[in-house]
This record gives sequence, structure tokens and C-alpha cells, in this order.
Amino acid sequence: MQAWGQSVRNGALLATAGFSGLAVYLFLAGQMTWLWGIVTVGGGVVAGGVAFAVTRLSAVTELLEESQKTEAEIQRRLVDALAGNARVSMAQLASALEVSPEAAADALRDLSGRGLFAGAVSWEAGVIYPRSVGYLATVGECLHCGAGLPQVRHTGVTCGVCRAVHSDISA
Repeated sequence: MQAWGQSVRNGALLATAGFSGLAVYLFLAGQMTWLWGIVTVGGGVVAGGVAFAVTRLSAVTELLEESQKTEAEIQRRLVDALAGNARVSMAQLASALEVSPEAAADALRDLSGRGLFAGAVSWEAGVIYPRSVGYLATVGECLHCGAGLPQVRHTGVTCGVCRAVHSDISA
């Protein structure tokens, strides 16, 4: 379907360019009156501009849709990669997701920001400790360094020693 749409856009662009070129040639060759040449060439230029804008808008829309599909796919694979692991390094996660470590970190931040990640992340060390939902209510120490965690916790807490961020899935 995408190949067909690309061919239609390319055909429209070529037809518009051909029409504009023919109008300019006929005008310069003296086969058209000055006024008709301006109208024809002007119409060709406008049509060419519209065709170009449509092809660019279509390409941008396709890239945006592909980007959204890719982001959703990365998040789905992120959840799968974290499931069942006690500890995962950012490099291992990036390898499992087949993305850069920065992209893996961004996806994890997004998941955590939406309240959909339960576990701890030591951003400085690049280590992730996935846990099951509700773990934060029962854990008393940091999963990364073992230091005591503050008692007041809602859906997240940061370790005062190593700065690991503990979060739980919000209800």
C-alpha cells in the first residue's frame, strides 16, 4: 500500500513538473500570448507547489506514524525484557531492545513517568531492578545499595545514599 501511495505522489509531482515545463517552453517559444503564459506558468507553479507540499506532508505523516509504532514496540519489548529479571544493566536492556542505551533509558523514563514501572533504577550505575507490583510497600532498604529507605512513600522514593529511584505502579 505504501509503495502504491509513493508511486501516485511521484506521478503527480512529475506530471505537475512536466506541465509547468511545457507552459514555460511554449511561452518562451512565442506560441502563447503573454497573459495566457503567465496564467499557465503561474498555475503550473502553484500546482507544483501544492503537489510538493502534499508529498512532503505525506512523508512526514508516514514518518510520524512509523515513529509512534516504533515507540510502542520498544515499550512492549521493554516490559518483556524486564519481566522475570532481578537485575538488568542498561547495556543489556539496550541490547535486548536493539536500540542505543540512551533510547532504552528514555523508554524506561517514559514508562516510569507514566506510572507503569515497578522497581528501582540506579541511573548513575545504569542498573535496573524490576520488581512486581506493590513491592514498595514491603521493601525497607534500597535495592541498589542496601541503605534504609524513608518510611513515607507513595508511588516512588529516592535513596538518600546512592540516589537510586524506587517506583511502583500507581493504582
